Amino acid sequence: MIAASFVIPFCCRAQMPVDSSSHLIVYTNLVKAENSTKADLYQTGWKWFGQMVKGGAMSVLMYDASVGEIIGSQGISCHYQKDNSIDSISTTTLYFSLALEFKDGKYRYTISDVHIFDVESNIAIYLDGKRDRWFTDHEWFSLKVYADANIRVFISDMETAMSYGPDNKW
Repeated sequence: MIAASFVIPFCCRAQMPVDSSSHLIVYTNLVKAENSTKADLYQTGWKWFGQMVKGGAMSVLMYDASVGEIIGSQGISCHYQKDNSIDSISTTTLYFSLALEFKDGKYRYTISDVHIFDVESNIAIYLDGKRDRWFTDHEWFSLKVYADANIRVFISDMETAMSYGPDNKW
């Protein structure tokens, strides 16, 4: 029953947002946080990053409270189907960069550099553009659908954590 949830429904489409100028996958959103100062938002973001780093899922690349910015990278497990059968589930690690920018009453997140690292070929495979030669059409489609779903869950969790404020636990 659980494995059936990995089967890609016929109606699914990989809806990864593509930047119109760079043609790269970029998830970005400006989130309003009424009555929150830049400092409060930064503290909340820093606390959330700290929880993610402590769990081993994220690394911090740059942080600056005066500018109001935190940049990190994330790796999450991602499943995809090698063919149309339920028994053909493979797992890889999906990587991306995350930038959080804070101002009074709002913050913006930007997720970019979406890729997997193929251990066998020892190369990073970016999910932008055409199918990579290492994947069949079905694998490529499946990987993009599941990667998009995983990133959207990550975004939802982050937005929920950011809504709690710096003094609350999540």
